[in-house]
Amino acid sequence: MANTIRYAAGQSSLGPFVAALSDRGLAMVAFGAANEADLTARFANADLVEDPAALQETLGKLAGLIDHPETGAEFALDLQGSPFELKVWQALREIPAGTTATYGEIAARIGSPREARDVGEACAANKLAVVVPCHRIVKKDGLISGYRWGVKRKRALLMILWTGAAAAVLAILAAGQAFAQSGDAGRGQRLFNQQCRACHTLEQGGASVTGPNLHGLFGRKAGTLAGYEFSEAMTKSGIVWDETTLADYNRDPHAKVPGTKMVYGGMKQPGQLADLLAYLKQATQ
Repeated sequence: MANTIRYAAGQSSLGPFVAALSDRGLAMVAFGAANEADLTARFANADLVEDPAALQETLGKLAGLIDHPETGAEFALDLQGSPFELKVWQALREIPAGTTATYGEIAARIGSPREARDVGEACAANKLAVVVPCHRIVKKDGLISGYRWGVKRKRALLMILWTGAAAAVLAILAAGQAFAQSGDAGRGQRLFNQQCRACHTLEQGGASVTGPNLHGLFGRKAGTLAGYEFSEAMTKSGIVWDETTLADYNRDPHAKVPGTKMVYGGMKQPGQLADLLAYLKQATQ
């Protein structure tokens, strides 16, 4: 007798999503619009039934979990995977809200310290977005790595963890992107060379000088670059660098992060700041 999978579409602050339930519990949560062909491929041996009424409570809890991961909503789960994948997914569920872990750390926690790459593959195979929080995994240097539902969405989910408000996150991202796009990267490069080059490198693998290397800056949590000694204030700031947080910090570093060891006094002219951000956005990718 075929298993019955009931599914329905929901809406969250990070866009539409689809949830699916088996008789045993939640079997899938995926960002994006409902796609019957995709569902058929995922549940090839099941009878698919679209049933919004049956999933109404589940959809509401999932939308709430996306905005407020600290609530830790509980669901009965139907996890289907290899023994190794199940161990990884359980370790992911044990990462506290507001924190992250690296692939290597998860590998060590499950007793397989040499299998960080396999941990990455298990994360990619996860079918339960947010509920099994594979978005809380970052690279060993603190950079945000790939995510099956989009790196931008992963960045937003991490910012929700660190700042606590999904709608505010999206508004900040939109406003910051518009501000950076208004600048001139050529002028920004000249400003960087004049005011920042002596302290920072931009190239991948470049050495940290007086200040940290800035490659991969956008989307990185402040104070996490491996090999650089940050101030305690920066490490505890909870900031994720994007156009808006960088603009605020560069206007007045000591107001944004009281206790920062940065000696730079800030860039007060909005036009120059927009130029600098436009260049950093281009040069640090």
